[in-house]
Amino acid sequence: MKDEQLTAGRFVVYKSNGVCKIERTERMHVSGQAHDYYVLAPISKPDSAIYVPIDNPRLCSDMRGVLSQSEIDSLLTACRGHALCWNPDRKERANAFRDILAGGISIDLIGMVRCLYERKRELEQQNKLLPAQDDTTLQTAERLVREEFAFSLDIPEDKVASYIQDVIEPAI
Repeated sequence: MKDEQLTAGRFVVYKSNGVCKIERTERMHVSGQAHDYYVLAPISKPDSAIYVPIDNPRLCSDMRGVLSQSEIDSLLTACRGHALCWNPDRKERANAFRDILAGGISIDLIGMVRCLYERKRELEQQNKLLPAQDDTTLQTAERLVREEFAFSLDIPEDKVASYIQDVIEPAI
């Protein structure tokens, strides 16, 4: 995001913290040096604060604008029929999923969620559970999607899944 867009009152998405409000910028002294920070308040945890050093381009690049409704609809439309293939290698799968989560909401993230849902259904039919690491990944991805979509679309979080379903697989 451009610096002029990072002003108090704006909403951004920061890493896996989800939607955050930029509360203010604050000068803090760390190790004897003064640094300016963006102070972010996650909407899911408004009493907590995340400090992002303004002079750290790598960390600042982890902030992005919240998706608009048209961006969400375009993303979901592009996801039709897209699901990642299940990788049986636990370590490779975990690394790939970690990278996808770090990248924010994308076609791959939606595809990852669909892949995990499909695998979970297959295992349930065999009276088995999704491995804990995969289940945690699924829960994190669901939370990120649910929170940002609900915020952007101004709908309750419990309506997000049906919204996604309606866009990805519209009734004919």
